[in-house]
Amino acid sequence: MSPSAEDFRKRADECYRLSTRLRNPEHTSFALYLAAAWLALAEQAARKQAVIDSVISPPPPDDQPKDHIK
Repeated sequence: MSPSAEDFRKRADECYRLSTRLRNPEHTSFALYLAAAWLALAEQAARKQAVIDSVISPPPPDDQPKDHIK
């Protein structure tokens, strides 16, 4: 099973929290870069899951008969 968007968001949050504790500006910058990369992966995973969900669970059928004229 592949990691979920939530897993990626948690890692992004960890990197962000780490960045606030680092003193070296280069290390801080790198931690923020990693946080942004994890967020991008989270968005990609969320989009992928949305496509999978739409294929597996199509929208419910319309309750009105097809030949019903308004």
